[in-house]
Amino acid sequence: MSVYATLAQFKARLGSQSSPTPGVYEQLTDRNNMSVADDTVGQELVDQAEGDINAYLGQRYQTPVAVAGNDTLATTLRKWTLTMAAYEAYVQHPVLRDPDPAVKDAYDKTISLLKRIADGVAALPGASAIPAATSSGSPAYSGGHPKKYTPDAMDGL
Repeated sequence: MSVYATLAQFKARLGSQSSPTPGVYEQLTDRNNMSVADDTVGQELVDQAEGDINAYLGQRYQTPVAVAGNDTLATTLRKWTLTMAAYEAYVQHPVLRDPDPAVKDAYDKTISLLKRIADGVAALPGASAIPAATSSGSPAYSGGHPKKYTPDAMDGL
C-alpha cells in the first residue's frame, strides 16, 4: 500500500491518455505492446520507490515517515517517490531502457539528497528521528584476581 504517492498521482506525473494514442504511462507500464496501461506494474513501481526511499531514510528516521499534518514533508516525499518510480519505469522496461535526460537528472538529485540525509549531512524536516539508545542499571564492572605474570614479576626469567 502506498504511503507517499498514489497510482493516480503516478499516472498524472507520466501522462496517461486513452486510445488511439497511448500516453507515456501506458507505454512504460505495458511491457509487451506499449499501448495498454498495466496498473499492476504501475503500483509495483510506486511501491518499489517507496521501499527504496525508506531504505535510505530508515537509517535515521522511523519509516514509513508519518506525513499526516505536514504538507511540506508530504509533498517532498511524494515528489521523490514519483521521480524514482518514473526513472525505474524506464530502466526496467524491456525496450525503453534509456530514461529522458530530465528524468535521469531528477532521479540522480533525489538519490544524492537521500544519501546525504542517510549520512546525517542533511535532514528531513518534521520527521520523527529514531530514538537514541538508552540503557539502565549500574555501569559495567570488571573484577578478578591480581595479575601474576606482569613484566616486573617476570624480570630475570
